Amino acid sequence: MNHKAISDKIASLAAEYELAVRQVRTERQAVKDGRRKLRDVQKAQRILQGVAKTVQSAAHSKIAAIVSKCMETVFDHPYKLEIDWIEARGKTEARLKFVDRHGLTIDDPLDETSAGMISVAVFSLRLADLVLSEPRMRKCLLLDEPFSGLASNLRTRTASMVEILAKELGVQFVLTTHDVEFQVGKVIRLQ
Repeated sequence: MNHKAISDKIASLAAEYELAVRQVRTERQAVKDGRRKLRDVQKAQRILQGVAKTVQSAAHSKIAAIVSKCMETVFDHPYKLEIDWIEARGKTEARLKFVDRHGLTIDDPLDETSAGMISVAVFSLRLADLVLSEPRMRKCLLLDEPFSGLASNLRTRTASMVEILAKELGVQFVLTTHDVEFQVGKVIRLQ
């Protein structure tokens, strides 16, 4: 190799070295920026989770109050609604469960023999959704046979509950039913 070739090779290697040094600096800065952004995102996530817990707590209180009131109106030994907020995969999930006065818990009411508890719970959850919705909607709830699984001895209490809720909450209920006990208020019979 001649002197010119060696000089060119050294210059080429020096240029590559300088380029590599600049790239390392750039990458180090990118890593530093990335770490700062990650810290900022994690901080924002903690703030949002704190706000979410506050909102969830308020929502839980309002939803549980409506559901529990409905359950207490219909059943002698009612269950109260509790909502467990579970954080999983960066999201918050709501798990509903019912707890009686003795602390007996039904974690999955669909698997239990409920004597109509599910019918009343679903009705009251729909009602809570309507009453608490933002923006405010017209307070009208249309339901098809909402209490079909309800034991016959609980139907009069349930019909009374619907009438009371209509007055207290200003909600219009439109129910399709074959059960005479639920034919309250303005009744339209279809043949």
